[in-house]
Amino acid sequence: MWEIKNSFQLFSFAVSFLVGIIYCLIYDVLRAIRKTKQLPDTAVFLQDICYFILIAISTFIIFISLSNGEIRGYLLLAMALGFTACFVTLSRLTVKLFALIFKFLNNLSEKLIDIINRFFDITASFIAKILKNCHIKLNNIKKILKNHLKKTG
Repeated sequence: MWEIKNSFQLFSFAVSFLVGIIYCLIYDVLRAIRKTKQLPDTAVFLQDICYFILIAISTFIIFISLSNGEIRGYLLLAMALGFTACFVTLSRLTVKLFALIFKFLNNLSEKLIDIINRFFDITASFIAKILKNCHIKLNNIKKILKNHLKKTG
């Protein structure tokens, strides 16, 4: 007969509790994105659908690894407790922290894009000046050749 040791059940409970915390932190990232960007309702809906699909698949994988695919109530309870504990205690702070990180990254990317645009503007104007000078020189050569051909012809 197959027995489950109490220590493994405690380990499984702790892992499920931590997974619940991770699920909450992932959802906090989504909430921070929503806080920093005004998203349409359909985008929020699609984010939630993708989140729940990710959670369902990862929960299934965790159940396979911890309990041979059996759905155990105490593991679901541990995940729910971990999510709730994180949501009640850390969630406000983590959403603000993630929002600050996203704002910083957004500002940084805008500055990098501005630098890249300036680089291309400078490069394009430099190339335009070179091409204009080449055009003037080619016109001068064309006039010289035209005059030379008139004299010899």
